[in-house]
Amino acid sequence: MAGEQRHFESDNAYQPLPEICTYRARRYVRPRLDEVFGRGNQFEFYTGPIKAKAAQHELVRVLSLGSGDGKMELGIARQLLKQGFTNFQIEGLEYSSNNVETANKMAADSGVADHVSFFQGDFNALAVDGSRELVIANQVLHHVTELESLFDSVVQMIADGGLLLTRDVIGRNGHRAWPECRRLIDQIWAEMPRRYRYSHREERFLDSYPDKDYSLNSFEGIRAQDVLPLMLERFSFLRFYAYGGITERFLNHALGPNFSLANEDDLSFVNSLELLNDAAIDGGLIKPTQMLAHVSVKPRKLTCWKNRTPELCLRVPDE
Repeated sequence: MAGEQRHFESDNAYQPLPEICTYRARRYVRPRLDEVFGRGNQFEFYTGPIKAKAAQHELVRVLSLGSGDGKMELGIARQLLKQGFTNFQIEGLEYSSNNVETANKMAADSGVADHVSFFQGDFNALAVDGSRELVIANQVLHHVTELESLFDSVVQMIADGGLLLTRDVIGRNGHRAWPECRRLIDQIWAEMPRRYRYSHREERFLDSYPDKDYSLNSFEGIRAQDVLPLMLERFSFLRFYAYGGITERFLNHALGPNFSLANEDDLSFVNSLELLNDAAIDGGLIKPTQMLAHVSVKPRKLTCWKNRTPELCLRVPDE
């Protein structure tokens, strides 16, 4: 816990992804989010349901789990206020007291403290203190050890018509590749240009793909493979999109800087990765590793991309 706190209080915790990720998102991910959610960027993924609830409730209460530095929550609030919505209250739950203090100061300095506040707590031991119209879990579920307890608390919070809004990792624990996916990755690695194998983290060329288990010394991906099955047991999916498995392995912080938006060969390589990734998922060879979802407790009609239902995207761990 101390190591996790030190990491998320450091500047390294919130480094932007390499610019090539923006290209991938703009060309492949966002159009599909528009189709499924009616909105393609991160803020609108969260502000859309808030605005819809604001038309139905006198006050929309939102709990954001693992709010970190608070910048996303503050951005959501500014977007809502800019569009004329004022009947909302966002609470950010964060383990680091330093991050809580900093985020509350930013809220006050930016004039949104009446709508956004942050408090210290552990989402592994989330106490239910009333209902919420919405709960946000943005890239935090794969850090949670007590997933069952967390989900049970969220169920109680949103039972009366609320929603859980989440984007998260649903791949193998520790962010390792499943064996069937690793075989494809190794084939790509063997054939791709050497310049794509340079690790900007280790500052050297790598002989093989670094399939590191990040959960050995941290909570990174500690129970990632349990997120989707546990959600299927407790929630009804309203909107769902899942993707990834191959492409992000080459576009991460270590390898992503090898690709330039100005180089047509680099863009062609990324396009090929994404086409292969889609074909492998749709052909049943691999399962996706990232999801975006709006879920409720009450049964709802599902909207998903193509036939990628939550059930179809579930990867059952090997015995």
